[in-house]
Amino acid sequence: MLFAAAAVPSSVLSLDNGGLALAPEAAAQPWELVSALLGQFGTRMAAVFALAVSTAGVRVGGLPRALAGLGYVTGLLLLLTPPLPRWAQLLFPLWVICLSLLVLVRRPPPAVT
Repeated sequence: MLFAAAAVPSSVLSLDNGGLALAPEAAAQPWELVSALLGQFGTRMAAVFALAVSTAGVRVGGLPRALAGLGYVTGLLLLLTPPLPRWAQLLFPLWVICLSLLVLVRRPPPAVT
């Protein structure tokens, strides 16, 4: 999806550089396609990140089960809801904020020298 999103504006720019004038309506459609492709790509990458970090955190023992469970729910919802509703778009940032607060609150023990 990332490569397709990069190819669309490239083709529009090639047409423009070739001397073909595009109508404003026709020029707006590729940008909508790029936005949709990048939105899907970003959603999938956020889902994979949440699932991978949650799995690694549980296996290492660094994440509480509740936060890992929230990460699994977030990842699965982002993967299974292709046209994202507005509320689902806030799940990933909410999970990242919770994860960040956990990292900030938990301090590593001081190293003994």
